[in-house]
Amino acid sequence: MTVLREDYKFSAAIDFGTTYCGVMYSSKTDFDDKNPLCIFADQNNKGDTSTSLQEPTTVLINPQRKLQSFGLEAEKEYGQLAAKKEHEDYYYYRRFKMTLHRHVELAEYTMLEDIRGKKFRAIEIFEMAIRCLKSRLLANIKKRGYFRVDESEIRWVITVPAIWSDAAKQYMREAACMAGIKDNQLLLAYEPEVASIFCKEISVDAKKNSFINALNPGQKFMVLDLGGGTVDVTLQQVMENGSLKQLKAPSGGEWGGVGIDDAFYSLMAKLIGKDIFEKFKKRHMFEWIEFQQNFEQKKRAISLGGDMMMPLPHNLIEIYKEESKGSLEDITKQTTWENKIIFHDGTNMEIKATILNDFFKRSIDSIIDHVTEIFQSPNASGVNTILLVGGFAESEIVHFKIKEAFKNKDVIVPNEAGSAVLKGAVIYGHNPMAISARVSPYTYGLHTRRPFNSKEDEERKKTTTKEGKDVVTNAFDKHIEIGETVYIAKELKMHNFYVIDTKNPEVYWNVYRSTEKNPRYCDENCERIGKLTIHLQGSGSGKRKELGVRMICRGTELQAEATDTDNKTSYRASFDFLKR
Repeated sequence: MTVLREDYKFSAAIDFGTTYCGVMYSSKTDFDDKNPLCIFADQNNKGDTSTSLQEPTTVLINPQRKLQSFGLEAEKEYGQLAAKKEHEDYYYYRRFKMTLHRHVELAEYTMLEDIRGKKFRAIEIFEMAIRCLKSRLLANIKKRGYFRVDESEIRWVITVPAIWSDAAKQYMREAACMAGIKDNQLLLAYEPEVASIFCKEISVDAKKNSFINALNPGQKFMVLDLGGGTVDVTLQQVMENGSLKQLKAPSGGEWGGVGIDDAFYSLMAKLIGKDIFEKFKKRHMFEWIEFQQNFEQKKRAISLGGDMMMPLPHNLIEIYKEESKGSLEDITKQTTWENKIIFHDGTNMEIKATILNDFFKRSIDSIIDHVTEIFQSPNASGVNTILLVGGFAESEIVHFKIKEAFKNKDVIVPNEAGSAVLKGAVIYGHNPMAISARVSPYTYGLHTRRPFNSKEDEERKKTTTKEGKDVVTNAFDKHIEIGETVYIAKELKMHNFYVIDTKNPEVYWNVYRSTEKNPRYCDENCERIGKLTIHLQGSGSGKRKELGVRMICRGTELQAEATDTDNKTSYRASFDFLKR
Protein backbone atom coordinates (compact mmCIF):
# COMPACT_ATOMS: atom_id res chain seq x y z
CA MET A 1 0.00 0.00 0.00
CA THR A 2 1.36 3.41 -0.99
CA VAL A 3 1.42 6.05 1.75
CA LEU A 4 1.22 9.65 0.53
CA ARG A 5 4.22 11.79 1.38
CA GLU A 6 3.21 14.54 3.83
CA ASP A 7 6.14 16.97 3.50
CA TYR A 8 5.45 18.99 0.36
CA LYS A 9 5.45 22.66 -0.66
CA PHE A 10 3.23 22.71 -3.76
CA SER A 11 0.10 20.98 -5.01
CA ALA A 12 0.28 20.60 -8.81
CA ALA A 13 -2.60 19.29 -10.92
CA ILE A 14 -2.71 17.86 -14.42
CA ASP A 15 -6.13 17.77 -16.06
CA PHE A 16 -5.58 15.21 -18.80
CA GLY A 17 -8.65 15.73 -20.96
CA THR A 18 -9.78 14.07 -24.16
CA THR A 19 -9.69 17.30 -26.16
CA TYR A 20 -7.60 19.64 -24.02
CA CYS A 21 -5.27 19.37 -21.07
CA GLY A 22 -3.83 21.86 -18.64
CA VAL A 23 -1.70 22.26 -15.51
CA MET A 24 -2.08 24.48 -12.44
CA TYR A 25 -0.51 24.69 -9.02
CA SER A 26 -0.57 26.49 -5.69
CA SER A 27 1.70 26.66 -2.68
CA LYS A 28 0.98 24.97 0.63
CA THR A 29 1.75 28.30 2.31
CA ASP A 30 -1.08 30.07 0.46
CA PHE A 31 -3.49 27.20 1.15
CA ASP A 32 -2.63 27.14 4.86
CA ASP A 33 -3.11 30.93 4.95
CA LYS A 34 -6.76 30.41 3.87
CA ASN A 35 -6.14 31.36 0.24
CA PRO A 36 -7.33 28.19 -1.54
CA LEU A 37 -8.07 30.09 -4.77
CA CYS A 38 -4.54 31.49 -5.06
CA ILE A 39 -3.85 29.15 -7.98
CA PHE A 40 -1.42 29.70 -10.84
CA ALA A 41 -1.73 28.42 -14.40
CA ASP A 42 0.89 27.38 -16.91
CA GLN A 43 0.20 29.18 -20.17
CA ASN A 44 2.20 27.52 -22.93
CA ASN A 45 -0.29 27.66 -25.77
CA LYS A 46 1.63 30.32 -27.67
CA GLY A 47 -1.08 32.93 -27.92
CA ASP A 48 -4.17 30.81 -28.56
CA THR A 49 -6.57 32.96 -26.55
CA SER A 50 -9.60 30.70 -27.02
CA THR A 51 -8.37 28.25 -24.42
CA SER A 52 -5.94 30.33 -22.42
CA LEU A 53 -5.48 27.77 -19.65
CA GLN A 54 -5.44 24.66 -21.81
CA GLU A 55 -4.05 23.25 -25.02
CA PRO A 56 -4.86 20.29 -27.28
CA THR A 57 -4.15 16.78 -26.06
CA THR A 58 -1.92 16.04 -29.04
CA VAL A 59 1.41 14.19 -29.19
CA LEU A 60 3.91 14.17 -32.06
CA ILE A 61 6.60 11.46 -31.96
CA ASN A 62 9.61 11.61 -34.27
CA PRO A 63 11.08 8.75 -36.37
CA GLN A 64 13.51 8.00 -33.52
CA ARG A 65 10.43 7.21 -31.38
CA LYS A 66 11.02 10.18 -29.08
CA LEU A 67 8.65 13.03 -28.23
CA GLN A 68 8.94 15.73 -30.88
CA SER A 69 6.34 18.17 -29.57
CA PHE A 70 3.11 18.40 -27.62
CA GLY A 71 -0.16 20.33 -27.74
CA LEU A 72 -0.76 23.15 -30.18
CA GLU A 73 2.90 23.06 -31.16
CA ALA A 74 2.52 19.39 -32.16
CA GLU A 75 -0.49 20.18 -34.34
CA LYS A 76 1.30 23.04 -36.09
CA GLU A 77 4.54 21.10 -36.57
CA TYR A 78 2.82 18.02 -37.98
CA GLY A 79 0.81 20.23 -40.30
CA GLN A 80 4.00 21.82 -41.59
CA LEU A 81 5.63 18.41 -42.06
CA ALA A 82 2.56 17.22 -43.95
CA ALA A 83 2.62 20.29 -46.20
CA LYS A 84 6.17 19.36 -47.20
CA LYS A 85 5.28 15.64 -47.46
CA GLU A 86 7.78 14.86 -44.70
CA HIS A 87 5.32 13.45 -42.16
CA GLU A 88 5.20 9.75 -43.10
CA ASP A 89 7.79 8.57 -40.56
CA TYR A 90 6.26 10.51 -37.66
CA TYR A 91 3.55 9.35 -35.22
CA TYR A 92 0.69 11.77 -34.63
CA TYR A 93 -1.80 11.18 -31.80
CA ARG A 94 -4.76 13.39 -31.06
CA ARG A 95 -7.55 12.86 -28.50
CA PHE A 96 -6.22 9.47 -27.43
CA LYS A 97 -7.31 9.49 -23.77
CA MET A 98 -10.54 7.56 -24.43
CA THR A 99 -8.44 4.49 -25.22
CA LEU A 100 -8.27 3.79 -21.50
CA HIS A 101 -12.06 3.79 -21.24
CA ARG A 102 -12.80 1.78 -24.36
CA HIS A 103 -10.29 -1.05 -23.97
CA VAL A 104 -11.88 -3.96 -22.12
CA GLU A 105 -8.48 -5.43 -21.27
CA LEU A 106 -5.66 -2.95 -20.81
CA ALA A 107 -2.15 -4.33 -20.99
CA GLU A 108 1.44 -3.11 -20.84
CA TYR A 109 1.62 -3.80 -24.57
CA THR A 110 -1.68 -2.14 -25.59
CA MET A 111 -1.00 -0.36 -28.88
CA LEU A 112 -2.57 2.78 -30.34
CA GLU A 113 -2.98 3.59 -34.02
CA ASP A 114 -2.10 7.12 -35.05
CA ILE A 115 -3.85 9.24 -37.66
CA ARG A 116 -2.32 7.17 -40.47
CA GLY A 117 -2.72 3.75 -38.84
CA LYS A 118 0.83 3.43 -37.47
CA LYS A 119 1.09 1.73 -34.07
CA PHE A 120 2.89 2.82 -30.91
CA ARG A 121 2.76 1.54 -27.33
CA ALA A 122 -0.05 3.40 -25.56
CA ILE A 123 1.57 3.74 -22.14
CA GLU A 124 4.60 5.44 -23.70
CA ILE A 125 2.36 8.01 -25.39
CA PHE A 126 0.70 8.85 -22.07
CA GLU A 127 4.11 8.95 -20.37
CA MET A 128 5.44 11.43 -22.96
CA ALA A 129 2.42 13.71 -22.53
CA ILE A 130 2.62 13.67 -18.72
CA ARG A 131 6.39 14.23 -18.76
CA CYS A 132 5.97 17.26 -21.00
CA LEU A 133 3.21 18.77 -18.83
CA LYS A 134 5.27 18.05 -15.71
CA SER A 135 8.39 19.77 -17.04
CA ARG A 136 6.39 22.81 -18.17
CA LEU A 137 4.85 23.23 -14.75
CA LEU A 138 8.21 22.90 -13.00
CA ALA A 139 9.63 25.58 -15.29
CA ASN A 140 6.64 27.82 -14.55
CA ILE A 141 7.09 27.46 -10.79
CA LYS A 142 10.73 28.54 -11.13
CA LYS A 143 9.73 31.49 -13.33
CA ARG A 144 7.66 32.75 -10.42
CA GLY A 145 10.76 32.91 -8.23
CA TYR A 146 10.81 29.48 -6.58
CA PHE A 147 14.26 28.69 -7.98
CA ARG A 148 15.22 26.11 -5.39
CA VAL A 149 12.07 24.00 -5.53
CA ASP A 150 12.83 20.30 -5.74
CA GLU A 151 10.58 17.74 -7.45
CA SER A 152 10.32 15.87 -4.15
CA GLU A 153 8.52 18.91 -2.71
CA ILE A 154 5.60 18.69 -5.13
CA ARG A 155 2.42 16.69 -4.62
CA TRP A 156 0.91 15.80 -7.99
CA VAL A 157 -2.77 15.29 -8.79
CA ILE A 158 -3.92 13.80 -12.10
CA THR A 159 -7.62 13.95 -12.90
CA VAL A 160 -9.51 10.95 -14.30
CA PRO A 161 -13.17 10.31 -15.21
CA ALA A 162 -15.15 8.89 -12.29
CA ILE A 163 -16.46 6.08 -14.53
CA TRP A 164 -12.99 4.73 -15.35
CA SER A 165 -12.15 1.12 -14.49
CA ASP A 166 -9.56 0.09 -11.91
CA ALA A 167 -7.30 -0.94 -14.80
CA ALA A 168 -7.56 2.47 -16.49
CA LYS A 169 -6.64 4.26 -13.26
CA GLN A 170 -3.65 1.97 -12.72
CA TYR A 171 -2.57 2.59 -16.32
CA MET A 172 -2.57 6.34 -15.75
CA ARG A 173 -0.61 5.95 -12.50
CA GLU A 174 2.03 3.75 -14.14
CA ALA A 175 2.40 6.23 -17.02
CA ALA A 176 2.89 9.03 -14.49
CA CYS A 177 5.53 7.02 -12.64
CA MET A 178 7.32 6.39 -15.94
CA ALA A 179 7.25 10.17 -16.41
CA GLY A 180 9.18 10.65 -13.17
CA ILE A 181 6.37 11.21 -10.66
CA LYS A 182 6.90 9.05 -7.58
CA ASP A 183 4.11 6.84 -6.28
CA ASN A 184 4.05 8.51 -2.86
CA GLN A 185 3.73 11.96 -4.43
CA LEU A 186 0.76 11.17 -6.68
CA LEU A 187 -3.01 11.30 -6.23
CA LEU A 188 -5.59 10.39 -8.85
CA ALA A 189 -8.72 12.52 -8.53
CA TYR A 190 -12.20 12.04 -9.92
CA GLU A 191 -13.08 14.94 -12.20
CA PRO A 192 -16.63 15.69 -10.94
CA GLU A 193 -15.53 15.40 -7.30
CA VAL A 194 -12.75 17.97 -7.56
CA ALA A 195 -15.01 20.26 -9.59
CA SER A 196 -17.46 20.27 -6.68
CA ILE A 197 -14.59 21.06 -4.28
CA PHE A 198 -13.83 24.13 -6.39
CA CYS A 199 -17.50 25.14 -6.51
CA LYS A 200 -17.58 25.21 -2.72
CA GLU A 201 -14.98 27.96 -2.81
CA ILE A 202 -16.66 30.31 -5.25
CA SER A 203 -19.89 32.08 -5.98
CA VAL A 204 -21.98 29.61 -7.94
CA ASP A 205 -25.26 31.47 -8.28
CA ALA A 206 -24.79 32.40 -11.94
CA LYS A 207 -28.32 33.81 -12.27
CA LYS A 208 -27.99 36.39 -9.49
CA ASN A 209 -24.23 36.76 -9.78
CA SER A 210 -24.13 37.15 -6.02
CA PHE A 211 -21.56 35.77 -3.63
CA ILE A 212 -23.50 33.19 -1.67
CA ASN A 213 -22.54 29.86 -0.18
CA ALA A 214 -24.81 27.61 -2.23
CA LEU A 215 -23.33 24.44 -0.76
CA ASN A 216 -24.19 24.62 2.91
CA PRO A 217 -23.76 21.63 5.27
CA GLY A 218 -26.52 19.12 4.72
CA GLN A 219 -27.24 20.21 1.16
CA LYS A 220 -27.37 17.54 -1.54
CA PHE A 221 -26.49 18.25 -5.14
CA MET A 222 -25.65 16.67 -8.48
CA VAL A 223 -22.48 17.34 -10.43
CA LEU A 224 -22.61 16.95 -14.20
CA ASP A 225 -19.04 16.98 -15.48
CA LEU A 226 -19.38 17.54 -19.22
CA GLY A 227 -15.99 16.91 -20.79
CA GLY A 228 -14.69 16.39 -24.28
CA GLY A 229 -14.95 12.59 -24.21
CA THR A 230 -17.04 11.51 -21.25
CA VAL A 231 -19.86 12.84 -19.11
CA ASP A 232 -19.61 11.92 -15.41
CA VAL A 233 -22.52 12.21 -13.01
CA THR A 234 -22.20 12.15 -9.22
CA LEU A 235 -24.53 12.85 -6.30
CA GLN A 236 -22.95 14.42 -3.24
CA GLN A 237 -23.83 15.86 0.14
CA VAL A 238 -22.00 18.50 2.15
CA MET A 239 -21.15 17.19 5.62
CA GLU A 240 -21.01 19.25 8.81
CA ASN A 241 -17.20 19.50 8.62
CA GLY A 242 -17.42 20.79 5.03
CA SER A 243 -16.27 17.55 3.40
CA LEU A 244 -18.24 15.88 0.63
CA LYS A 245 -19.97 12.52 0.87
CA GLN A 246 -20.87 10.60 -2.27
CA LEU A 247 -24.49 9.45 -2.31
CA LYS A 248 -24.41 7.21 -5.36
CA ALA A 249 -21.68 5.50 -7.35
CA PRO A 250 -20.55 7.65 -10.30
CA SER A 251 -22.06 6.92 -13.68
CA GLY A 252 -22.05 8.35 -17.20
CA GLY A 253 -20.97 7.63 -20.73
CA GLU A 254 -19.26 8.83 -23.90
CA TRP A 255 -21.52 11.83 -24.47
CA GLY A 256 -18.96 14.65 -24.40
CA GLY A 257 -18.15 17.44 -26.82
CA VAL A 258 -16.28 15.16 -29.24
CA GLY A 259 -19.72 13.89 -30.30
CA ILE A 260 -20.34 17.23 -32.02
CA ASP A 261 -17.17 16.77 -34.06
CA ASP A 262 -18.26 13.27 -35.02
CA ALA A 263 -21.66 14.56 -36.15
CA PHE A 264 -20.10 17.33 -38.25
CA TYR A 265 -17.57 15.08 -40.01
CA SER A 266 -20.28 12.49 -40.61
CA LEU A 267 -22.35 15.20 -42.28
CA MET A 268 -19.37 16.23 -44.43
CA ALA A 269 -18.94 12.62 -45.60
CA LYS A 270 -22.63 12.42 -46.53
CA LEU A 271 -22.58 15.75 -48.36
CA ILE A 272 -19.53 15.27 -50.54
CA GLY A 273 -19.20 11.49 -50.40
CA LYS A 274 -17.26 9.31 -47.96
CA ASP A 275 -14.64 8.29 -50.54
CA ILE A 276 -13.95 11.90 -51.51
CA PHE A 277 -13.68 12.98 -47.88
CA GLU A 278 -11.28 10.13 -47.05
CA LYS A 279 -9.17 10.88 -50.11
CA PHE A 280 -8.87 14.51 -49.03
CA LYS A 281 -7.77 13.54 -45.50
CA LYS A 282 -5.09 11.16 -46.76
CA ARG A 283 -3.72 13.33 -49.58
CA HIS A 284 -3.81 16.71 -47.85
CA MET A 285 -2.99 16.15 -44.20
CA PHE A 286 -1.95 19.77 -43.63
CA GLU A 287 -5.32 21.12 -44.75
CA TRP A 288 -7.17 18.37 -42.86
CA ILE A 289 -5.46 19.38 -39.59
CA GLU A 290 -6.25 23.04 -40.25
CA PHE A 291 -9.87 22.10 -40.99
CA GLN A 292 -10.12 20.27 -37.65
CA GLN A 293 -8.61 23.21 -35.76
CA ASN A 294 -10.95 25.62 -37.50
CA PHE A 295 -14.03 23.59 -36.63
CA GLU A 296 -12.92 23.31 -33.00
CA GLN A 297 -12.84 27.10 -32.75
CA LYS A 298 -16.17 27.49 -34.55
CA LYS A 299 -17.79 24.80 -32.40
CA ARG A 300 -16.90 26.58 -29.16
CA ALA A 301 -18.61 29.73 -30.46
CA ILE A 302 -21.90 28.11 -31.53
CA SER A 303 -24.75 30.02 -29.89
CA LEU A 304 -28.36 29.11 -29.30
CA GLY A 305 -30.26 29.85 -32.50
CA GLY A 306 -27.12 31.02 -34.30
CA ASP A 307 -25.76 29.87 -37.66
CA MET A 308 -22.16 28.93 -38.49
CA MET A 309 -20.03 29.85 -41.51
CA MET A 310 -17.35 27.24 -42.16
CA PRO A 311 -14.56 27.86 -44.70
CA LEU A 312 -13.80 24.79 -46.82
CA PRO A 313 -10.25 23.60 -47.62
CA HIS A 314 -9.11 24.41 -51.16
CA ASN A 315 -8.10 20.85 -52.00
CA LEU A 316 -11.34 19.40 -50.65
CA ILE A 317 -13.20 21.58 -53.15
CA GLU A 318 -10.87 20.59 -55.97
CA ILE A 319 -11.17 16.85 -55.28
CA TYR A 320 -14.95 17.16 -55.16
CA LYS A 321 -15.06 18.94 -58.51
CA GLU A 322 -12.72 16.38 -60.06
CA GLU A 323 -14.57 13.33 -58.73
CA SER A 324 -18.19 14.45 -58.96
CA LYS A 325 -18.05 16.70 -62.05
CA GLY A 326 -20.47 18.97 -60.24
CA SER A 327 -20.51 22.10 -58.09
CA LEU A 328 -20.86 22.37 -54.34
CA GLU A 329 -23.82 24.73 -54.71
CA ASP A 330 -25.93 21.89 -56.16
CA ILE A 331 -25.28 19.38 -53.36
CA THR A 332 -28.24 20.27 -51.15
CA LYS A 333 -30.81 21.09 -53.83
CA GLN A 334 -33.96 18.98 -53.58
CA THR A 335 -32.70 17.31 -50.38
CA THR A 336 -33.65 17.64 -46.70
CA TRP A 337 -30.63 19.94 -46.34
CA GLU A 338 -31.95 22.54 -48.81
CA ASN A 339 -31.93 26.04 -47.26
CA LYS A 340 -30.35 24.55 -44.13
CA ILE A 341 -26.86 24.11 -45.58
CA ILE A 342 -25.84 26.74 -48.13
CA PHE A 343 -22.58 26.92 -50.08
CA HIS A 344 -21.33 30.42 -50.88
CA ASP A 345 -18.92 31.15 -53.74
CA GLY A 346 -17.79 27.53 -53.67
CA THR A 347 -15.53 28.20 -50.69
CA ASN A 348 -17.74 28.61 -47.61
CA MET A 349 -20.45 26.44 -46.10
CA GLU A 350 -23.19 28.09 -44.05
CA ILE A 351 -24.86 25.72 -41.60
CA LYS A 352 -28.18 26.86 -40.19
CA ALA A 353 -29.15 26.58 -36.52
CA THR A 354 -31.49 23.62 -37.07
CA ILE A 355 -28.60 21.48 -38.35
CA LEU A 356 -26.24 22.71 -35.63
CA ASN A 357 -28.79 21.71 -33.00
CA ASP A 358 -28.84 18.23 -34.52
CA PHE A 359 -25.07 17.99 -33.96
CA PHE A 360 -25.73 18.28 -30.22
CA LYS A 361 -28.83 16.12 -30.12
CA ARG A 362 -27.35 12.68 -29.46
CA SER A 363 -25.10 13.88 -26.64
CA ILE A 364 -27.73 16.06 -24.99
CA ASP A 365 -30.49 13.45 -25.26
CA SER A 366 -28.20 10.82 -23.72
CA ILE A 367 -27.28 13.16 -20.85
CA ILE A 368 -30.91 14.10 -20.15
CA ASP A 369 -32.09 10.47 -20.28
CA HIS A 370 -29.35 9.39 -17.89
CA VAL A 371 -29.94 12.23 -15.41
CA THR A 372 -33.71 11.56 -15.51
CA GLU A 373 -33.04 7.93 -14.60
CA ILE A 374 -30.78 8.97 -11.71
CA PHE A 375 -33.44 11.29 -10.29
CA GLN A 376 -35.81 8.33 -10.15
CA SER A 377 -33.48 6.49 -7.73
CA PRO A 378 -33.89 6.77 -3.92
CA ASN A 379 -30.34 8.15 -3.63
CA ALA A 380 -31.46 11.32 -5.43
CA SER A 381 -34.14 12.20 -2.88
CA GLY A 382 -33.63 15.79 -1.77
CA VAL A 383 -31.28 16.67 -4.63
CA ASN A 384 -32.53 19.95 -6.11
CA THR A 385 -29.32 21.50 -7.43
CA ILE A 386 -27.41 20.52 -10.58
CA LEU A 387 -23.91 21.93 -11.11
CA LEU A 388 -22.70 21.91 -14.72
CA VAL A 389 -18.91 21.86 -15.02
CA GLY A 390 -16.34 21.00 -17.69
CA GLY A 391 -15.59 22.56 -21.06
CA PHE A 392 -18.75 21.19 -22.73
CA ALA A 393 -20.85 22.81 -19.97
CA GLU A 394 -19.85 26.23 -21.33
CA SER A 395 -21.83 25.58 -24.50
CA GLU A 396 -24.91 27.81 -24.61
CA ILE A 397 -26.92 25.07 -26.31
CA VAL A 398 -25.98 22.44 -23.74
CA HIS A 399 -26.86 24.34 -20.60
CA PHE A 400 -30.05 25.76 -22.18
CA LYS A 401 -31.31 22.27 -23.07
CA ILE A 402 -30.47 20.86 -19.63
CA LYS A 403 -32.16 23.75 -17.86
CA GLU A 404 -35.19 23.29 -20.08
CA ALA A 405 -35.34 19.56 -19.28
CA PHE A 406 -35.08 20.05 -15.51
CA LYS A 407 -37.15 23.17 -14.84
CA ASN A 408 -37.95 21.98 -11.31
CA LYS A 409 -34.22 21.91 -10.43
CA ASP A 410 -31.76 24.73 -9.84
CA VAL A 411 -29.34 24.23 -12.74
CA ILE A 412 -26.18 26.27 -12.19
CA VAL A 413 -23.20 26.89 -14.46
CA PRO A 414 -20.47 28.12 -12.07
CA ASN A 415 -18.05 30.85 -12.93
CA GLU A 416 -15.02 29.26 -14.63
CA ALA A 417 -16.94 26.03 -15.30
CA GLY A 418 -14.31 25.00 -17.86
CA SER A 419 -11.45 25.18 -15.35
CA ALA A 420 -13.39 23.94 -12.29
CA VAL A 421 -11.88 20.45 -12.54
CA LEU A 422 -8.30 21.67 -12.79
CA LYS A 423 -8.56 24.24 -9.99
CA GLY A 424 -10.48 21.81 -7.79
CA ALA A 425 -7.75 19.22 -8.32
CA VAL A 426 -5.15 21.67 -6.99
CA ILE A 427 -7.25 22.22 -3.86
CA TYR A 428 -7.79 18.46 -3.49
CA GLY A 429 -4.01 17.97 -3.50
CA HIS A 430 -3.82 20.05 -0.34
CA ASN A 431 -6.80 18.34 1.27
CA PRO A 432 -7.52 14.78 0.05
CA MET A 433 -9.95 14.40 2.97
CA ALA A 434 -12.25 16.93 1.28
CA ILE A 435 -14.01 13.80 0.00
CA SER A 436 -14.99 11.87 3.12
CA ALA A 437 -16.96 8.96 1.64
CA ARG A 438 -17.53 7.23 -1.68
CA VAL A 439 -20.05 4.64 -2.86
CA SER A 440 -18.68 1.42 -4.34
CA PRO A 441 -19.73 0.82 -7.96
CA TYR A 442 -19.20 -2.96 -7.61
CA THR A 443 -18.96 -5.77 -5.11
CA TYR A 444 -15.27 -6.62 -4.78
CA GLY A 445 -13.84 -9.88 -3.51
CA LEU A 446 -11.10 -12.48 -3.70
CA HIS A 447 -11.13 -15.96 -5.21
CA THR A 448 -10.62 -18.45 -2.40
CA ARG A 449 -11.37 -21.94 -1.10
CA ARG A 450 -13.76 -22.50 1.81
CA PRO A 451 -15.61 -25.41 3.47
CA PHE A 452 -18.65 -26.69 1.58
CA ASN A 453 -21.97 -25.76 3.25
CA SER A 454 -24.66 -28.31 2.40
CA LYS A 455 -27.43 -25.88 3.37
CA GLU A 456 -26.24 -22.96 1.25
CA ASP A 457 -24.03 -24.40 -1.52
CA GLU A 458 -25.12 -26.27 -4.60
CA GLU A 459 -23.97 -29.88 -4.75
CA ARG A 460 -22.22 -29.31 -8.06
CA LYS A 461 -19.90 -26.80 -6.38
CA LYS A 462 -18.51 -29.43 -4.01
CA THR A 463 -14.98 -30.76 -4.34
CA THR A 464 -13.50 -33.38 -2.04
CA THR A 465 -9.83 -32.98 -1.13
CA LYS A 466 -7.38 -35.89 -0.73
CA GLU A 467 -7.78 -35.43 3.02
CA GLY A 468 -11.52 -36.14 2.60
CA LYS A 469 -12.75 -32.58 3.25
CA ASP A 470 -15.61 -31.15 1.18
CA VAL A 471 -14.74 -27.67 -0.08
CA VAL A 472 -15.78 -25.02 -2.61
CA THR A 473 -12.70 -24.14 -4.66
CA ASN A 474 -13.98 -21.09 -6.52
CA ALA A 475 -15.67 -19.23 -3.68
CA PHE A 476 -16.10 -15.44 -3.71
CA ASP A 477 -14.82 -13.84 -0.50
CA LYS A 478 -16.63 -10.49 -0.33
CA HIS A 479 -14.72 -7.44 0.91
CA ILE A 480 -16.75 -4.48 -0.39
CA GLU A 481 -20.41 -4.51 -1.44
CA ILE A 482 -21.94 -2.67 -4.40
CA GLY A 483 -23.69 0.48 -3.18
CA GLU A 484 -21.80 0.39 0.11
CA THR A 485 -20.73 3.76 1.49
CA VAL A 486 -17.02 3.50 2.22
CA TYR A 487 -15.74 6.18 4.57
CA ILE A 488 -12.22 7.23 3.68
CA ALA A 489 -10.79 7.24 7.22
CA LYS A 490 -12.58 4.06 8.31
CA GLU A 491 -10.79 0.71 8.16
CA LEU A 492 -12.67 -2.17 6.57
CA LYS A 493 -13.02 -5.65 8.01
CA MET A 494 -9.93 -7.88 8.01
CA HIS A 495 -10.31 -11.27 6.29
CA ASN A 496 -8.09 -14.16 7.40
CA PHE A 497 -6.37 -16.57 5.02
CA TYR A 498 -3.91 -19.42 5.56
CA VAL A 499 -0.78 -19.76 3.44
CA ILE A 500 2.21 -22.08 3.59
CA ASP A 501 5.48 -20.34 4.48
CA THR A 502 7.75 -21.17 1.57
CA LYS A 503 10.77 -19.46 0.05
CA ASN A 504 8.46 -18.01 -2.59
CA PRO A 505 8.55 -14.26 -1.88
CA GLU A 506 4.96 -13.74 -3.01
CA VAL A 507 1.46 -15.19 -2.73
CA TYR A 508 -1.49 -13.91 -4.67
CA TRP A 509 -5.26 -14.08 -4.97
CA ASN A 510 -7.32 -13.39 -8.07
CA VAL A 511 -9.56 -10.34 -7.67
CA TYR A 512 -13.17 -10.40 -8.87
CA ARG A 513 -15.98 -7.89 -9.07
CA SER A 514 -19.74 -8.29 -9.46
CA THR A 515 -22.88 -6.21 -9.85
CA GLU A 516 -24.61 -8.51 -7.36
CA LYS A 517 -24.60 -7.77 -3.64
CA ASN A 518 -23.73 -11.24 -2.40
CA PRO A 519 -22.11 -13.43 -5.04
CA ARG A 520 -21.06 -16.83 -3.68
CA TYR A 521 -19.00 -18.15 -6.58
CA CYS A 522 -16.45 -16.50 -8.83
CA ASP A 523 -17.75 -18.27 -11.93
CA GLU A 524 -21.30 -16.89 -11.62
CA ASN A 525 -22.09 -13.24 -12.45
CA CYS A 526 -18.55 -12.21 -11.58
CA GLU A 527 -15.66 -10.83 -13.59
CA ARG A 528 -11.95 -11.37 -12.91
CA ILE A 529 -10.27 -7.95 -12.97
CA GLY A 530 -6.76 -8.66 -11.69
CA LYS A 531 -4.80 -10.05 -8.80
CA LEU A 532 -3.74 -9.07 -5.30
CA THR A 533 -0.13 -9.93 -4.42
CA ILE A 534 1.23 -10.14 -0.87
CA HIS A 535 5.02 -9.74 -0.69
CA LEU A 536 5.92 -12.15 2.12
CA GLN A 537 9.69 -12.63 2.01
CA GLY A 538 9.06 -16.16 3.29
CA SER A 539 11.57 -18.12 5.36
CA GLY A 540 10.80 -21.50 3.82
CA SER A 541 9.81 -23.10 7.15
CA GLY A 542 6.90 -24.96 5.55
CA LYS A 543 4.62 -23.94 8.42
CA ARG A 544 1.08 -22.70 7.94
CA LYS A 545 0.81 -18.94 8.37
CA GLU A 546 -2.37 -16.95 8.98
CA LEU A 547 -2.63 -13.62 7.17
CA GLY A 548 -5.12 -10.86 7.79
CA VAL A 549 -5.97 -9.15 4.49
CA ARG A 550 -8.23 -6.18 3.87
CA MET A 551 -9.06 -3.84 1.04
CA ILE A 552 -8.72 -0.12 1.64
CA CYS A 553 -10.42 2.83 -0.05
CA ARG A 554 -8.46 5.88 1.09
CA GLY A 555 -8.55 7.55 -2.30
CA THR A 556 -9.92 6.86 -5.76
CA GLU A 557 -7.86 3.67 -6.13
CA LEU A 558 -8.35 0.31 -4.47
CA GLN A 559 -5.53 -0.59 -2.08
CA ALA A 560 -4.88 -3.40 0.38
CA GLU A 561 -2.83 -4.27 3.43
CA ALA A 562 -1.77 -7.60 4.92
CA THR A 563 -0.66 -8.53 8.44
CA ASP A 564 0.64 -11.70 10.07
CA THR A 565 -2.04 -12.37 12.71
CA ASP A 566 0.50 -14.06 15.00
CA ASN A 567 3.42 -11.63 15.18
CA LYS A 568 1.67 -8.58 13.65
CA THR A 569 4.28 -8.22 10.91
CA SER A 570 2.97 -6.05 8.07
CA TYR A 571 3.54 -7.07 4.47
CA ARG A 572 3.39 -5.01 1.31
CA ALA A 573 0.22 -5.69 -0.68
CA SER A 574 -0.43 -4.54 -4.24
CA PHE A 575 -3.19 -4.86 -6.82
CA ASP A 576 -2.49 -5.41 -10.50
CA PHE A 577 -5.43 -4.85 -12.84
CA LEU A 578 -3.43 -4.89 -16.08
CA LYS A 579 -2.93 -7.83 -18.41
CA ARG A 580 0.75 -8.77 -18.38
